[in-house]
Amino acid sequence: MSECWLKFKDIVGIFLLAIGILTVTMSEYTMAGAIASLIAVLLLLYEM
Repeated sequence: MSECWLKFKDIVGIFLLAIGILTVTMSEYTMAGAIASLIAVLLLLYEM
């Protein structure tokens, strides 16, 4: 149960980090935001 919870927290953390990166970079660096979100999605799929 604890391992599952830790994985869930990791996934949520990565997701929130991706949203934060997108929010910060979208205004100035659209390409960087797109790359960051793509990497985050790949990490999420890898975690599953």
